Amino acid sequence: TTLAANTGTLSFLENSGFAIGSVNSVNGITSTNLYLSSTGTVTQSQAITATNMSLAGAGGTYTLTNSSNAIGALSANTDTINLDNGSTALSIGSVNSITGATATNLYLSSTGTVTQSQAITATNLSLAGSGGTYTLTNSSNAITTLSADTGTLSFLENSGFAIGSVNSVNGATATNLYLSSTGTVTQSQAIAATNLLLQSSGTYTLTNSSNAITTLAASGTSTVNFLENSGFDIGTVNSVSGLTATNAYLSSTGSVTQSDAITATSLLLAGAGGAYTLTNTSNNIGTVAANTGSVSRNHGGNNMTVGTVNAVQGITTTGATSAVNINGLTLSKGITAGGAGNSIVLSSST
Repeated sequence: TTLAANTGTLSFLENSGFAIGSVNSVNGITSTNLYLSSTGTVTQSQAITATNMSLAGAGGTYTLTNSSNAIGALSANTDTINLDNGSTALSIGSVNSITGATATNLYLSSTGTVTQSQAITATNLSLAGSGGTYTLTNSSNAITTLSADTGTLSFLENSGFAIGSVNSVNGATATNLYLSSTGTVTQSQAIAATNLLLQSSGTYTLTNSSNAITTLAASGTSTVNFLENSGFDIGTVNSVSGLTATNAYLSSTGSVTQSDAITATSLLLAGAGGAYTLTNTSNNIGTVAANTGSVSRNHGGNNMTVGTVNAVQGITTTGATSAVNINGLTLSKGITAGGAGNSIVLSSST
């Protein structure tokens, strides 16, 4: 029923379920190596201190949420793990011949640093902890649904994943959120991040109307389809400057600015009443379409085509539209602008 230990190595199997508690004046478990296996439910009323811990057992549920836990390295192959590691640095690695962490549900909480030397395979992954720093960039990670509420999250997953609800955490909230994927990234819940970075050749469809981002950057992506209605800046995030993508579809009812350049084969600017001020002189955009409030663009001395992007034809604005520093202009589709005076302004780079 109740287990306590203070020893070097403990390998323990018990399938009816048990609690880690106080026994004979020994509180919790302290060991160098802790190998637990259960097909039942494992809980704790006292802390675990272990250099290396492995959690195993088909269908097992481990609820280890004592904030005084101090575990150095973790491996797992079980069903559900809910682990709070306090402020102690945690690494997902190889322990007791188990490589990485495999679980249906993996819920981690840390106010410290979480890294990995081995992959995580989980249907549902939740990352929490005020001010925590998660660096989970193993290229073999395989996650279906991700949620987060922490300080900094750097996350790599190449099969594609969704930002959703996991373990009562909805969406992804972080000061810094760095995502990388060669697959498709979607969302059913919002992202709230001061800084958002999208990397690698994947397709990002992040069109939740409750997204709240301050600065956006992207590098080498196939498609960025991004909706954020409070207004945002295209800038530098985690040493990546500006937005580089084959297709960039931006939508906002707020103000969109840039402190760094956009490089895109196709650019769409959308959002009722949105105000786009994209005047970086290093912009390099192939085809442009828009359906929004107002647009001011600098084309960096490159050619400009007004065409069809993501089914939007031409440029339509309720206010003024302008494009300067154009080398060559091709009007495959029309330009329609409201406002008074010079509502449409086009000027060359010479």
